[in-house]
Amino acid sequence: MTRKILILCLGLLMTLCMLSGCSTAEIFQSKTDEALFNDINDLYEQIDKEEWDGALSNVNKFQKNYEKQKLKLLMLGTIDYYHELELEVESLKEYVKDEDDVESKLGLNEIKYRLFTIYNL
Repeated sequence: MTRKILILCLGLLMTLCMLSGCSTAEIFQSKTDEALFNDINDLYEQIDKEEWDGALSNVNKFQKNYEKQKLKLLMLGTIDYYHELELEVESLKEYVKDEDDVESKLGLNEIKYRLFTIYNL
């Protein structure tokens, strides 16, 4: 009996979330997760201003923050998204070392898209 009530309550809660317009990003995204998106925006500005040394140190900072969130991202997304995200971060590091502003910005956009997709699956 209590199991049926619990299932009913969970169903009502999910329905309420759908009707209220909540997305999984709003439910699962913490301040640490928001820091990843803030790091991306900071990196974009540094690359735009061609501050390559600062950008490279911020890529490393982003990578450390990403490593802290890796398990959560794996649980939210699929292994394919996670693997592709790691490849994009490594590519971004190389683009910044090469001071390639176009590829760096494209890489940042790709990382941002992949993170957004993971949080909104």
